[in-house]
Amino acid sequence: MLDVKYLEDGSNCNTPMYAENPEKYLGSIACHGCDKKAWYVRSYETIRAKRSACFAAHHIEGCNYKTETLEVEQGDDSEEGGADAPDFYVDLDKSKGSGIYVSTPANKHADKVDKRDRKKIVAGGDSGFSVNKTLRQILTMLCKRNAEVPLEKEIMIVADSGRPVIDGSFKDVLFHFSEMGNIELPENAIFWGEINHTIIREENTFLNSGGKKDATIIVPPYLHDDLIRNFKLQSLDELHGADVIIVGHGYKPEGLDKFFIHATFTKYMSFRKYKVTQESEEQAIQA
Repeated sequence: MLDVKYLEDGSNCNTPMYAENPEKYLGSIACHGCDKKAWYVRSYETIRAKRSACFAAHHIEGCNYKTETLEVEQGDDSEEGGADAPDFYVDLDKSKGSGIYVSTPANKHADKVDKRDRKKIVAGGDSGFSVNKTLRQILTMLCKRNAEVPLEKEIMIVADSGRPVIDGSFKDVLFHFSEMGNIELPENAIFWGEINHTIIREENTFLNSGGKKDATIIVPPYLHDDLIRNFKLQSLDELHGADVIIVGHGYKPEGLDKFFIHATFTKYMSFRKYKVTQESEEQAIQA
């Protein structure tokens, strides 16, 4: 798209207007046709390819304003959690970066974590369950199936000490960003949604899902380099439009009509990034 709607007053915004005053439009633009939130995509030109500046959005199917194609980057989205899959057991501390393996608990966790007769994942052999299920696969399941997610299924996430960080069914511990203002949240939960844009202020990195009242993930300064390195980012712009899943504490500061999620470790996060391609690249390269 080369034009979007400015949500504050319904006026039109094109790519030169956005490039001239990005602070005005951040998180406040949407597709003229389907009203899905949009984000700005910078232009680039290399020896092999070029792309004009444009806007992108996760359009509703059949939207006539869609002129861009979104292609999921990196990772295999072929493995999804099925309705017959056993309960998830995710040990965050047996992983590196965004790869969070699903496995049976280590012996040191047995007394601390699980005193009930809970069915756990047995990886490999005749179990029929792959050992490489990760938060990324859970996110893929959520994005592809959405309303069909098996909410009765249970997930357990444990810290290195054996302390359960998450322990419960999806319906009790899993929340989309849009749900955060309507219900009482547990101490820790799994949150997911879309990142609209990113900002760095006062050394903190903010992963924003939209405008002033939409949920924001705060990445503190000590995690910034880990975020770039572990997720192989050349720029934070690569996270614009990405799906994200994060384990953490959601809270609403007093006096603010907005929820925040504080990132503590990058291994508690995973992303589903998109490559944006304009269906027609005949436009002159803009800002």
